[in-house]
Amino acid sequence: MQRRFDENLNKLTADFDLGKVSVLQEIAKAKKKPAEARAVIQIGIVIGGADGDFDKDEQAIVREACCTLDLPPHEFDL
Repeated sequence: MQRRFDENLNKLTADFDLGKVSVLQEIAKAKKKPAEARAVIQIGIVIGGADGDFDKDEQAIVREACCTLDLPPHEFDL
């Protein structure tokens, strides 16, 4: 799991826009597994708020992940 996280982080660091497309494709794999899809969003919220501030940019990215997974953002207070 750590290796996968690091690979995705490296993609985002190297080229954010291209990396984001790749990461959203990975996230989409959880689409057909509702519990897993919700877990992905919850992890995104935890990571976004890890510094004590879940800011608007971080919320927007997690909302985008919700859309990728066909989950309503309001279900997560986004």
